[in-house]
Amino acid sequence: MPIQNIKRVRPIEPSGADVENAYAIHLDDGPEPQIVVEYAAGGGKHASEAHARKSVEPYLDQDEVPERLIVDRDGNVRVGDD
Repeated sequence: MPIQNIKRVRPIEPSGADVENAYAIHLDDGPEPQIVVEYAAGGGKHASEAHARKSVEPYLDQDEVPERLIVDRDGNVRVGDD
């Protein structure tokens, strides 16, 4: 299985009213962000570049990484629906 590396993590504008913070994750196979980690309203206490990176790491050895991860107010991470 391919293992991808995180090249860069940067904060981005939240996509909606129910999202408090968001981060774009750039992987080593392209210039565009491949994953967006969104922190649901009330989950902002967990929001940081380090937490976003940690949230993505379990998915890096998959053939296809999810495009969107959502962190709830308790810090639980799930794959977002698109």
